[in-house]
Amino acid sequence: MTVKNRKRTTAGHLTPVSLKPRPLTPIDVAIKRLVPCGTRRKILALFEHRCSWSAIKHWRKGRHAPPRWAKELIGKALARGAEHYTQPLEDLQATPDPIAYAPNILAYHASRMEKAGK
Repeated sequence: MTVKNRKRTTAGHLTPVSLKPRPLTPIDVAIKRLVPCGTRRKILALFEHRCSWSAIKHWRKGRHAPPRWAKELIGKALARGAEHYTQPLEDLQATPDPIAYAPNILAYHASRMEKAGK
């Protein structure tokens, strides 16, 4: 019987192996950005159900490289997401600054203060 995540020392004792997390692969980062909740069904739908769940897990862990079609699907989804996020940003940047209205407000308050002072 073998014990996972353990190594034997020279004396034959079992010692725990360092369980450092693996570095994130680019496809794993992209999947996490596109599907934040990370459910299996949504991730498979992202790849249009063209591959198995175990294949996706191997790509995410860096055991195997994803095929070209998978990279293209991720690229298109990221591009759609970029458009989705940049449109509200462009709308936000198109709104006028509140400082542009400040002279009118200051003049209004000054006139009210003059009326209250009389």
